[in-house]
Amino acid sequence: MEVVHSGNRIKNFFKSRILGVLVGAIFSGILLAVSMPPIGLSFVGWFALVPLFWAVSGTRFLYGVVGSLVTALSGALYLLFGVSRTFKGEPNWVYAGYLLFGLMLFVIAGTFAEMKVIRFRHIPLLAALAVCMESAMMVVLPVHIALSQYRNSGALVLASIGGIWAVSFLLWVTVFLLAKFARQPKTTSIPAIAWCAVMALFSNLVALPQAKPGSLTVGTVQTQSVELKTLAALTDKASRAGASIVVWPELSSISIAPGGNTSDLVELSKRPDEPAFVTTFEDAAKPKPHNVAALFWQGQESARYFKRKPFAGEATLHQAGDKAVVASWTTPIGLNICFDSTYPAVLRETANSPGVGLIALPTEDPPSANGVVQAIHSAYTPFRAAELGISIARADITGYSMIVGSDGRILAESGLKPDSILVTSVPPPRDTFYKQFGDWFLYLCYLSTFGWIGRRLIALRRRNGVRSQGDLDSDLAGHPMKCLKR
Repeated sequence: MEVVHSGNRIKNFFKSRILGVLVGAIFSGILLAVSMPPIGLSFVGWFALVPLFWAVSGTRFLYGVVGSLVTALSGALYLLFGVSRTFKGEPNWVYAGYLLFGLMLFVIAGTFAEMKVIRFRHIPLLAALAVCMESAMMVVLPVHIALSQYRNSGALVLASIGGIWAVSFLLWVTVFLLAKFARQPKTTSIPAIAWCAVMALFSNLVALPQAKPGSLTVGTVQTQSVELKTLAALTDKASRAGASIVVWPELSSISIAPGGNTSDLVELSKRPDEPAFVTTFEDAAKPKPHNVAALFWQGQESARYFKRKPFAGEATLHQAGDKAVVASWTTPIGLNICFDSTYPAVLRETANSPGVGLIALPTEDPPSANGVVQAIHSAYTPFRAAELGISIARADITGYSMIVGSDGRILAESGLKPDSILVTSVPPPRDTFYKQFGDWFLYLCYLSTFGWIGRRLIALRRRNGVRSQGDLDSDLAGHPMKCLKR
């Protein structure tokens, strides 16, 4: 008898929606991992999450929660075990990053699951909610499905107008529309096909504006070494390749300039034909030191910049700065550090400083398995450059250092090569709509989301009021004495 009951339970499980949710979530997780850096098949990003949303539609919020977490875990597992090992690093960073994405995703998937009827007017509202959730996650770790499009010319052009938020919005609209199409093909086929055709043209035919050639030649150093001899040798190599300014990785001078004593760096900068270089170190501030960036050239140290967005546990080691700093040089250089680049407003303040012609971005990403974290973090750089119309030189310790032009085009990239340099000329800054008006599109998404929630709450209150009054009238009609009790 027990065997029969067990067989029925198994049979019922395979007939239940939960199996479909798990299959859709696993499929979406793999597609998401394929679309994002380091693999970076950007066209997959337009439909990567469709299996998940198709599977949870018409269910309950809990299904969205389970599906989202399975999607995140599947993506992490695929990157760790489903592809060949290209870089030995810490796998927990990959799990942590993807699971944080899952925490953001379950609110969106859960909301979608609870909506029994998805009308066309709901799709942009759901997309706005998703963008707001991406923004809300910035208090922990910024996550954007738009990062899958960091090499997409059309996406970078759009980012120069509405920021990364506008790109995410288009991706979410596509996901919700295709999920609706999968459930209701008869009523959605023509709009879905038309939208996908427009997005395909947008992705492939919108070209980046041709940036004018620039006279500034920039170099980056990618190394885990914190020894002055190694860093000086790599800087000399970049100089011989034509670099007039070289960016070192984050905290590369932590042992060279203990307590902020930069005398050795100043001496290095005095050497004949030594290019200007940007490096970072700790100062002697109390109660906690700052993570400091500065430019050195011809025996001079620039004004010091204090990192404004310490990453995760770094906040217990370093106190945050609170203002933008531009280093005086032949071309004024904006200074930012690592995690600053994930916050559009921080880099926008630097880019809007008078005369700045380049942002130097020393970086120290945690060495993660297969270079996943390094690659995902680097994908912010083209978006920031396109948004702000300014070239950015990103120097990491282990992977994906890059030099990006003011149009968002990647001009040079290092991959996972140890002790390597990049050297290339960068175009001059240009003006953009986003640089002038900032996160206007994000504010529009918040306005739409709160308006939608407000309307739903008002409608629910009215519906409950009508129901309560109806119950009261019914009770009084059958039992007049109840009026006294009420």
